[in-house]
Amino acid sequence: MVRFRPSSALTSVYYTPDDTSQSSIFLYETSLITDIAALLVPGRGVTDTVTSAAIYAVDACAHHRSKLSEVVAAIGANVNHGILIGLFRDTVRRLTANEDVLYEVVDALMGLIAYVATSPPHSNQIIGAGIIPLLLDIPKTTVEKRVNVSCQSGNMLTPSMSRVPWVSLMQSFTAHHKD
Repeated sequence: MVRFRPSSALTSVYYTPDDTSQSSIFLYETSLITDIAALLVPGRGVTDTVTSAAIYAVDACAHHRSKLSEVVAAIGANVNHGILIGLFRDTVRRLTANEDVLYEVVDALMGLIAYVATSPPHSNQIIGAGIIPLLLDIPKTTVEKRVNVSCQSGNMLTPSMSRVPWVSLMQSFTAHHKD
């Protein structure tokens, strides 16, 4: 039963336009985002299949303009001890320890992180929460789909690093001190 609610929410939210979802789905299901985000807390014994469905559902909600801030708040994307960073830290730990991780969890998580990281109001929050060290740990994995995961990590690092102030300071320093 737990597996079907995030999946049905995902389908409803993903295929419904913003105004319709706001007046029908989110009006009657006011705690939908926080309920689904609660399934993402690491260590609760939720299976990888349910976790991937929940991540996809939260990601679908985030793609509605009016719900992005609510999603970021529900998953705690702006803090190091939030749900998103905690789940990502646990997933990276499992990947580097060669534990079984469903690839859909990794793919869904990378998609959600990439979307939040490219959202102008929230990109600095997710970087400040400590996503960069975790992205740098991903190439250390030896899982079957290592190339896919490493490429996704690299694609997220490039725009993230350009937002960190010390990078622009370093670029201006090296440009100024060229000899």
